[in-house]
Amino acid sequence: MALNFDNLSRPKGTSAPTDPFEIFAKTPNLKNVPNDLWKGQAEALRSWHGNRTIDDNVILLNTGAGKSIVGVLIAQSLVNENIGPIVFVCSTIDLVEQTSRECERLGLQYTKRIAGDFSNDLFQTGRAFCITTYQALFTTQTAFSKDKAPAGVIFDDAHVAERMIRDAFTLSIDKERFPQLFNDLVEIVRPEFDKLGKAQHLNVILEQLGAQTVTMCPPVTAFRCQGQIIEAIKRVKDWRQTELFFPSLRLWENIGRCAVFVSGSAIEISPPFIPTGVYPFLGKGVRRVYLSATMEFETDFVRGFGRRVPKPIVPDNDAGNGERLILLASRFGDKVEKTALAQEILKNHKLLVSVPSYPKARPWKEIGTPPKRADFSEELQRFRAATAGAFILVSRIDGIDLPQDTCRVMVIDGAPSGASLMDHYLFQNLSLINLFSTKMAGRITQLLGRINRGRSDYSAFVVHGGDINVWLKTERNLALLPPLVRKQVILSQTVQEGIRRMRQV
Repeated sequence: MALNFDNLSRPKGTSAPTDPFEIFAKTPNLKNVPNDLWKGQAEALRSWHGNRTIDDNVILLNTGAGKSIVGVLIAQSLVNENIGPIVFVCSTIDLVEQTSRECERLGLQYTKRIAGDFSNDLFQTGRAFCITTYQALFTTQTAFSKDKAPAGVIFDDAHVAERMIRDAFTLSIDKERFPQLFNDLVEIVRPEFDKLGKAQHLNVILEQLGAQTVTMCPPVTAFRCQGQIIEAIKRVKDWRQTELFFPSLRLWENIGRCAVFVSGSAIEISPPFIPTGVYPFLGKGVRRVYLSATMEFETDFVRGFGRRVPKPIVPDNDAGNGERLILLASRFGDKVEKTALAQEILKNHKLLVSVPSYPKARPWKEIGTPPKRADFSEELQRFRAATAGAFILVSRIDGIDLPQDTCRVMVIDGAPSGASLMDHYLFQNLSLINLFSTKMAGRITQLLGRINRGRSDYSAFVVHGGDINVWLKTERNLALLPPLVRKQVILSQTVQEGIRRMRQV
C-alpha cells in the first residue's frame, strides 16, 4: 500500500496579534475582566508599541494605576512576536501570585517559577511568558540560561529593584543565625584594624556603643584575607543548604574586590558597585521594559540596572491618586499609647502595622505576631479575605497590595529601614545625607502605597516614631516626595494643627 503525501503542507505561520490593544480586545469575556483600558494604560501601551524594538523602555504609572495589566499585555505581545523566552519579574512571591491572578482574569496563558520549579511547560515550549522573582533571575545558577535565556524581560517595581539586585551580590552573615562564622570573620579582619591603630574603634562597633553602629574594614581587607574568608564559610555546617550558598557562588572568585562592613549584629561582604555586566539579559539585543511607580531620582535605577533611559513613558493620568490622611503622632495634643490606639481602631477597622525590624515588632505582640517568612503570602492572603484583625508587616515597603476595603488604616511605627550596612555606613560615616534622604523618600512613598491603590481609594495613616516624625516635618525632606504625597502630608499637618488650635479655644 502506497502512502500519498500530496495533501501534506507546511505548518501555517502564527496569526497571534502583537498589538497589545488587539490582544486585550481578544481576551475572553470572563468575570471581573475590565471592559476597557484606562487612559494611562492605553497611552503607555501605545507609546511602548511604537518603540517596541528598542532595548530599554521605562513606563511610569502610579501605584494602583494598573501597571500589572500593562506589563502582562506587553509580555504576551513579545511572546506573540516570537522573539524568544519572555520573563516577567516581580519583587515578591506574593506579587508573582497576584500577577498570575491578573493573567487568569484576562484569560492569558502563563508559567510560574517559584520554589525552584516551573508550574507547566508553556514557557519552555515558547507558548507563554514566565512570571518569577528578582531572586530567581538574579542568581548564579539561574534557570533562565542557555535555551531559556530571556530575549525580553518585564521588570515590575523597577524603582525598588536596586536593593534586590544588590542582594544577589551581598553575602550577609547574621550574628544570631551564624554565630561562629560571625566570630571567625571578626577575628580574620581584626588584624587589619590593629595595623591602623583602630582596634578600639572595632570594639566599640561590636559592642554597639556610640552613634556609629557600622564600620567598613580597610579597603585591602578582603584582598588580603579572601582565602581565610572562604575557608571560614566552608566550615559552616551544610553551608550549601543555607542562604550563604548563592551569594558565595557569585562572589567566590571576586571576594578580594569586595568591601566588608561590620556591625554588632551582622557582617556584609559586597562589591562597591553592582557588576551588572555579568548578566546577559542586561546587555544589548534584549528587550527590557521597566514598570515603575516613580522615578523622582534616577540614581537607584542606574545603580541597579547599569543604564539610563533618557525618555521614559509618562502617561498623563491621575489613576492611582488616592486620598490619604497622614496623622503624625508627635502632633497629637495628648500623648497616645500606640497599642491602645490600635485596639480602638480594631473595634471598627482592619489594621496594618508597619515596623522596621523584628525587635520593633515585640511591643505589638498584643495586636499581632509577624508571620514567618515561609508563611508570609498565605497569612497575607488570609488577612485580605478577613473582615477584621491586624497584620504586622516587618521591614517590607513593596510587594503588598491591600486596596479598598481589604485595609484602610495603617500604623507606621518608625522610619522604614530596608537599608544595607553599606547604606548605613554611607549615611552615618560619610555624611551622604542626600543619598539617605532620597532613599527614605522612596521608601515612605512605597509604604503609603500599600493600602492606597487607586483613584477611588482612601486611607488613613498614623505615624509613630521620632525619626519618621522629624523627617516628615522637615521641609527639605518633603520636597523629595512625589507632588501628590507631599501635598497630602502638608494638608494633613495643617488639619492637625487646626484641630489643636480649636481645642485651645
